[in-house]
Amino acid sequence: MMRTRGLRRYFATNPLIALSVVAASAALVPLVSPDTPAQTAPAAADATTPRLFSAPGKDLGSGYASSSDAIVQATGDAEGLHILSARESDGFSFYEIARLNRKSLSDVGPWTGYVCTTGSGNYAAAVYAPSAWANEPGAYENGAFAAVIRLSDGKVTEVPDRVQLAYFTPGCGADDQVAFTSSSATDRSAGDTTVISVDAATGSVSSRRTVKGYLTHVTPTQKGTVGVLGGNLVDLKGSGKKLSARKLGALPGPMFALTASKNGTVDVGTVDDKSSVISRFNGKDFTELGRAP
Repeated sequence: MMRTRGLRRYFATNPLIALSVVAASAALVPLVSPDTPAQTAPAAADATTPRLFSAPGKDLGSGYASSSDAIVQATGDAEGLHILSARESDGFSFYEIARLNRKSLSDVGPWTGYVCTTGSGNYAAAVYAPSAWANEPGAYENGAFAAVIRLSDGKVTEVPDRVQLAYFTPGCGADDQVAFTSSSATDRSAGDTTVISVDAATGSVSSRRTVKGYLTHVTPTQKGTVGVLGGNLVDLKGSGKKLSARKLGALPGPMFALTASKNGTVDVGTVDDKSSVISRFNGKDFTELGRAP
């Protein structure tokens, strides 16, 4: 097994970390009165907690017990979207940090969502909604809920905006900045995209800015915020309520993942025939890092 210097840093600087669970049910998309997502204080792992590694000393190395590295992921059921974490020091035993739902939506079936971890490793950001809403255009584009979670104690801070329920949002990158998106797209129009920038440390919205077109994969980096628009990687600059997109480069293929990497570079996952390709954009060009199969 490959040993990394820091698994948390690895996930912050490498692509393909997008986790979701989608389940089927039937419901309409209602207007929802504000209420507070549930939260659960992190629990300590014990002998009954399932572990990814039965012999962590052998699999992870002799220093695993003193590591601060952690993994964060999400899974949904009828009780809500469960935010789970696993620490290397516990042999990567998963435990629940928080549970996201809405008290006013208690009979809607299973929940689904997406989560990412900020560059500092101190916070997670999530979008979540009843699974049935994934088939409702209004909910998919601008009806899901958003929250940030402090990983040390499971404190949940609700983001007041309704956002997209999509695999490419939220976007976590440099420090504790998070980007959520909301779209006015319809079957006939790409519409506009609003980027909601949030400081995960405070849970406050720092800006809401709109760009024309269907913008995806919005991610804060050490050198600014980037996204994907019309098959191009773009640099995003804002003033007031408006956002402008400047082309950085054409994507090397159909894209499925984007993450902020070190020194302001960006890693993207694209498809080339039957292969998945990982490339890095250094500000000028894309360089292929690897492919599989």
